[in-house]
Order: sequence, then C-alpha cells, then structure tokens
Amino acid sequence: MSSNIENSTDVQLLATYGTLRDDDNSGAPWTHNFIKDISGATSGTVAGYQLFDNASLNYPFAVFTGNPKDTIVVRLLSWQSKEEFQKKIHEGDILEGDEY
Repeated sequence: MSSNIENSTDVQLLATYGTLRDDDNSGAPWTHNFIKDISGATSGTVAGYQLFDNASLNYPFAVFTGNPKDTIVVRLLSWQSKEEFQKKIHEGDILEGDEY
C-alpha cells in the first residue's frame, strides 16, 4: 500500500472503496453516517487486488490476485481514538453483510 501519510507509532487506517469512501457521491444512505467524525482521509493503493462489479450484486468487490501489478485505489480513513476506529470496523461489517 502506498500513501502520503508519515510514519506513526500507532496508526489505524481503514482502507475503503465504494460507498464507504469519504468522497463517495453515489447517494448511498449509510455513507454520511459512516464517515461522520473521521479525523483524516487520504488516497492510497492496495497492491495484489482487482476490483470487480457484478450486475446481480449491488456492490463492487475486491479479489486477491497476488499480482503486485494489480492495484485498487482506496481512501484511507482514520478516527481520533482506537475505540472509534473499532466501532467503525464493526459498523462496516454490519453494512457489508454476511455474504460479503
């Protein structure tokens, strides 16, 4: 993953794509609440994955390819505290659902 974030001893970043991005303009009803209170966001890339879309699904999905030439662009989100970060991880899991 590459980004312009400086080194830190305790960095917790959530790599997001699709409707969980802070710059998403799809109008998804959960985006605003999910990104509420973020303390920072920057763009980055995750190597070894490809992003796919399927007409029968309502969301994009990333697939691990292992090929370092395959990359997806993500938004790296952070929150002020570890507790907020963990809460957002849990919230994201609920939003994504079991089939994801």
